[in-house]
Amino acid sequence: MGSQEVSAGVSEQVVNAKLAEILSRDFGLDCRAERVKDRRRPDIRCYYRGSMIVIESSYSRGDAERDARGRIEGEQRMADIAMALWIKERFRDAPEPQLYETIRKASYDVRVFASTDIGGTLLKYLERSTGRRAEPATGWFENLNLPMVKAVIDHSIDFMVNEEDVAEIMKNIETVFNNFIEVLKNLDRRGSIRRSIYDILYKLYGLTIAEAHDPDIAFGHTALSILLSVVFYEHIRSAHPELESLGVYTNAYGPIEGLRKALEELLRIDYRPALELAIEVLSFLPADVAVAWRVKDLIDLARKIASEGALLRRDFTGRLYRRITGNIAVRKGFATFYTEVPAAYLLAYLATSTLLGLDERPLTRLNPKEAYRVVERIRSTKVGDFACGSGTLLIASYSTLMHIATLLKHYYNLEDIDLEDLGRELVESGIYGIDALRYASQVTAINLALMAPSTIAKENVYTVYLGYIAEKRQAWLGSLELLRDSGRVGGLLAYIEGGLRGVAEKVSIHGAEGTFSIPTQFDLIIMNPPFTRATGRSEKFGESRGLFGFIVDEGVKKKFLDAYNSVRKEVMRSLRDLALSIAHTLPDLPRQIVQGLIPGADQYLSISQAGEGLLFLYLAYRYVRDGGVIAFVLPRNLLAGVSWFLARVLLASKFHVKYVVVSSDSGKGYNFSEGTSLSETLIVARRVDRHSDDEETVFVNILSKPSTALESMMFAEEVVRRSSTRYSGIVEVGGSRATILRVDRRHLLNHLDNWNRFTALTDIELLRSTMCLYDAGEVVL
Repeated sequence: MGSQEVSAGVSEQVVNAKLAEILSRDFGLDCRAERVKDRRRPDIRCYYRGSMIVIESSYSRGDAERDARGRIEGEQRMADIAMALWIKERFRDAPEPQLYETIRKASYDVRVFASTDIGGTLLKYLERSTGRRAEPATGWFENLNLPMVKAVIDHSIDFMVNEEDVAEIMKNIETVFNNFIEVLKNLDRRGSIRRSIYDILYKLYGLTIAEAHDPDIAFGHTALSILLSVVFYEHIRSAHPELESLGVYTNAYGPIEGLRKALEELLRIDYRPALELAIEVLSFLPADVAVAWRVKDLIDLARKIASEGALLRRDFTGRLYRRITGNIAVRKGFATFYTEVPAAYLLAYLATSTLLGLDERPLTRLNPKEAYRVVERIRSTKVGDFACGSGTLLIASYSTLMHIATLLKHYYNLEDIDLEDLGRELVESGIYGIDALRYASQVTAINLALMAPSTIAKENVYTVYLGYIAEKRQAWLGSLELLRDSGRVGGLLAYIEGGLRGVAEKVSIHGAEGTFSIPTQFDLIIMNPPFTRATGRSEKFGESRGLFGFIVDEGVKKKFLDAYNSVRKEVMRSLRDLALSIAHTLPDLPRQIVQGLIPGADQYLSISQAGEGLLFLYLAYRYVRDGGVIAFVLPRNLLAGVSWFLARVLLASKFHVKYVVVSSDSGKGYNFSEGTSLSETLIVARRVDRHSDDEETVFVNILSKPSTALESMMFAEEVVRRSSTRYSGIVEVGGSRATILRVDRRHLLNHLDNWNRFTALTDIELLRSTMCLYDAGEVVL
């Protein structure tokens, strides 16, 4: 808060209060003004479009600039955007209405601050977007009225949504990666380098991932392993000043050997799982000048990335992992697609808002005690992903939880909340990830470590392998083994015979441990599970066909299929029993289907074509607590497929289905996963044992998908806000556009055979009229 006051007239605190009132009432920002002098607190805090904007106003331009800069560059970042606002006119005392209008019509000078690594680009963007030139030396915009101040805030948020800096660095990364891959491919005419890399990164005991032999994938993952290890080294070095700069090592020994020696030095401290793959990979790279230069390019790029915190906060490593992996290989064998980053943040924000009750009572309508309780609720939250891949959904969940906690802390002045401590606790004790590939688990562990606000001591990321234990003649189904007995999963950790390293292994930045411990109940389970049909994917996905097509040995494959089918039969039996137990509560048509009273009912009571996704959905049901939330990316067949009918019964009976999201965006696709043309849906549901008659489900039909993580969060926040007011209609945020339709529980049950009817048309009024005709028996959908 500015220290300079005028001897006569209106104090800065009064002006701040009026500005907050005007910005809230007239311009749609939700603003609160500080009414006492306290430099620890900002003058005005605004919550707008899912972002925190801090405004430091003063009769002194220097005071306003200093205070705003401190809000964005301090140890604890207080805002997404900080604005210095110079009150140029010294307002005199006047009656309230007159003072209100005087402040409203006045002109102000403003300067916008964001994180240092995007600040300069943001200024150029604002000049271009607003048509106003800032002072060349200082970056101040002069003589802006309040509508223009609001426009500057809007354009600042739009810039963050565009993520121009991320897009540019991603282009550079792709170029450096492609150059590295091409050099190795030219040298590796006989495939010996590729085979060595394959053995390090992919080989599973008893299995072979045929597609991973593709040199683009093997060498692409090699480049990613090197880049991540450098970013991680630089991240850790800030906490260990005894470590030399990478430049010291590379200048003395060259890029390849120098990096290997640096990583081995860090290995003396610890962090084996985060480093050992890169060290092994470096030892197999040929001593060739061209390769050395390409490794140097990777090191230089990684050091630049490590110095730019905005990139680490935006999951760039997850995006790169999916771009390298998702384009060609491992997903074909493991039936895995990687969630698009915008879809991940959309799903995570809807899920966390539901978990924290912010879908019923908006963030700005709490009192300080309630806000404090929500932050403490975040501290104790347990989040799980049983097919985590590179960790995108876990990172999105962590980011949205921390985003909400940050907003609450600064909006309500919760000064005793330490966000760094909260973030560390959440990563160390609240986030759990499992994957079938150790390489993917390690990428998740590194990504979470880079996202955390400080150096962390432990993580809970596990590899639960898909494998065949020859000595026990047992096929091991990865995370699906949890459907049998989580204790049994942990019990086999000690079995290290016949070269089997471990059926499950804890992967963290501080070591791999022979323990497996996850909560018996989670608050949030969020997943994009493998959802291959039982017959496998089509031949267009490559040489490995059918379920478990990556297994070369046909005898082993048969044992896997037998074990998988055994689990499937048990899940189907359980779902049928559940359906029969609630049949009396269902409307006529679904009740008759469940009781087998209509022709063709058997196909609705079989899950034979639903694939693995249904099994993971059932697994989430088993592990989510009462009142907890599940959030899934699943094939759109979930909404209408006959083999998914029992899944819909499970959702409708044991959960309050909160959000169903589909895409009708023909340009950007009907999918939410990268590299697929499959139509998909996002599902968010709260576990409840008792239902109320006023339960409603919000069907979101996206006409234009969000393009970035921030845009997705803003879009989700608007969906939550509108749905809490019982609104149905069009929602628009930035370039995103969707229809939302509220459906009560009675209608959801009536249409249990086909929920796609609620998204069949994009015109809400036409859809409502059509549904009325359908319910009257006059049309068929």
